[in-house]
Amino acid sequence: MQVKQYSQKIFSYLGVLLFFCVLGNAPALFSESKAKQKLAQQKNQRGVRLYQLNRYAAALNAFREASEKDPKNAEYPNNAGMCYLQLSRYREAAVLFQKASKIKQLPLYYHNLGLAYTGVGKGNAAIQAYQAAVKRKPKYFDAWSRLGLLLMRKGDLPQAEKALLKASSLKRSYDVENFLGVLYLQQGKLQQAKVKLQRSISLNDKFYMSYYNLGVVEQKRNKLLAAEKNYKKCLGLNREYLYAYYNLALVQAKIGRRESAKKSFQIFIKKAPPSMERMVLEAKKRLQSLQEGKYKEL
Repeated sequence: MQVKQYSQKIFSYLGVLLFFCVLGNAPALFSESKAKQKLAQQKNQRGVRLYQLNRYAAALNAFREASEKDPKNAEYPNNAGMCYLQLSRYREAAVLFQKASKIKQLPLYYHNLGLAYTGVGKGNAAIQAYQAAVKRKPKYFDAWSRLGLLLMRKGDLPQAEKALLKASSLKRSYDVENFLGVLYLQQGKLQQAKVKLQRSISLNDKFYMSYYNLGVVEQKRNKLLAAEKNYKKCLGLNREYLYAYYNLALVQAKIGRRESAKKSFQIFIKKAPPSMERMVLEAKKRLQSLQEGKYKEL
């Protein structure tokens, strides 16, 4: 009986002692945690400076060290993921953006995850990531515009149109207007396509793709002089855009500018890479018919 009572007193005393020991260590533990967070912030700041100097591998190491010191801070894996994006290591980037978005569901982290998924060719996953971003931030221009482009690539033109029109309502962008022009071109809505492409050019008259796409629209509308003009403007901005040479040659041949058409076909044939072999064979066939004076629409 006495032993039992004595044992109870011992355990009671040990419990009180343990309680005070924990309380006694709490300020030290709290102080250590704060120190780690401060060190993590310093590592992160160093990483940002290195990133701005385009030293992505060194910045990546700094962000990793920051994340090790403070694993609950979502900013650090996100920043490391951005380094992987710059290094074209998209799989590693996706892992870190997933980690960041699990810690804190910021629209930016879902947007960046969409970039990484796009890089590895996971279009559907990227679409879901961008949808998550705009759900949390309805006025997120970058996410809407990239979502629209991916939906276009997928062939979902109605949803792509909605996304791109939303982006267009948020910000004046020659890129978005160009995408809308291409979308309407694919739908056969040539007048709407023309309006959007002209708007793109009004926002940036140095963007060669808008001129090329407008040339395609005018060619389909059988406005051949306008098509020729836009293909030439495209090539004036980018002499290496080979599709413009090919289409320009087709237009020039059709409107009777035979010598100009020959020259355009010759430039295309000379510059075209092996991947365009089929188009090169077609161009050679058309060029030969021009040289023989027997050209007709093939």
